[in-house]
Amino acid sequence: LSFEDNTYYFSGYIWMRWNGDIDPTATLEFVNAVETWGLMVTPLSDGPEQLASGEYVTTLSVQGRFYKSFDLGNYPLDSQSLSIMLEDSTNFADNIVYVVDNEKSGLDPNMKVQGFEISGLSSQSYLHTYGTDFGYTGTEDNQTYSALEFRIHIDRNANLFLWKLLLPLLLVLITNWLTLLMNPKYVEVRTAMPATALLTTVFLQLSAMESVSQASTLVLMDKIYLVSYASIVFTLGQVIWDNRTV
Repeated sequence: LSFEDNTYYFSGYIWMRWNGDIDPTATLEFVNAVETWGLMVTPLSDGPEQLASGEYVTTLSVQGRFYKSFDLGNYPLDSQSLSIMLEDSTNFADNIVYVVDNEKSGLDPNMKVQGFEISGLSSQSYLHTYGTDFGYTGTEDNQTYSALEFRIHIDRNANLFLWKLLLPLLLVLITNWLTLLMNPKYVEVRTAMPATALLTTVFLQLSAMESVSQASTLVLMDKIYLVSYASIVFTLGQVIWDNRTV
């Protein structure tokens, strides 16, 4: 996964089974593929194979990078879906309609996504209508194509949040709060500890947000750090007040 440019790399197989003379694999388009020059779609046979039922089937090996706008609002406890969007690029929906075989579609049990747990697979068939005739005058204004979307659902591993992000921050905050238990006569030490905690928290935030540095809005981890900053500043203010009182 690459959260900075909203892409992910996929490797898998897609098979198509159909009736009729039109080969849908010849006009299959991966709508959200990026770097199409690097997209590899390789048939596993020389041509469509005919089954005993009279249907044809072709299996394609697919490898490439795909685009998905990630929602990072709940980072680092977020859930994401990796989408693969398919569409017929030539034939209208009255010639080709995609129908998902949910019973025979699935994920490799050995599939892993670093830092995430895979929670399932879903799919949706729909019709995609373009508001143009693509320059072909005399045809219908809105051309409709059959489309399909597969979604691989993943949940971020909670251990990342608990042990790598939250625990170091809690240790810094506890050290900061211990300042209030010290004798007010140790002015320099009591003042230095919150200041050091503040600097440490800044570096912790930069490290924690490195993978989502391009997020345009505040995420959950940002809000946690804002509360932490407020706590440290409040502690420093309390120390200064105590010193003035003494």
